[in-house]
Amino acid sequence: MIKVSAKDGTIGWVYDSKVWVSSEQFTDSSVDFSTAAKENYINQAGYSSDTQYLLWISRYTQRVNVFQGSKGKWKLIKTFLVSTGGNETPTPAGSYRTYYHENQWTWSSYYVNTITGFYNGHAFHTILKSPNGGYYDSRVGIPLSHGCIRMQEADCNYIYNLPLYTRVVVY
Repeated sequence: MIKVSAKDGTIGWVYDSKVWVSSEQFTDSSVDFSTAAKENYINQAGYSSDTQYLLWISRYTQRVNVFQGSKGKWKLIKTFLVSTGGNETPTPAGSYRTYYHENQWTWSSYYVNTITGFYNGHAFHTILKSPNGGYYDSRVGIPLSHGCIRMQEADCNYIYNLPLYTRVVVY
């Protein structure tokens, strides 16, 4: 069973066999919003953070936007191209906080590192690396993860070095 939410807020359940998930991408990483539009959105939405930073993940543009400031006074300081969750395993929309760091997650064919968790096993982490030292999958700019935020190494290091409990807004 899959939990579904209607636009009016009601919640229901649907059998897995009755759900079809499109493989078509509904994102466009070739475009980005202006700095003013990003700052206006975040400031008018009234987001706050326990730190002087706020992270806004745009699933449409496949970007992480880093703001510095405080509620109503956020200024955009960095933007990174990323890969969010694929259609069948989307990055969940909502407001979260970073709450842990880990050095590495390892699977049989690849590993990721520089991990900053923000919700139920979802995290910022590097692109997929091969055990032989190369890349297993280095793509960014399209939704293809299992819900995490895949980033280039230097970009991921930047996020990793922000203070824990930083607000993460996924839209």
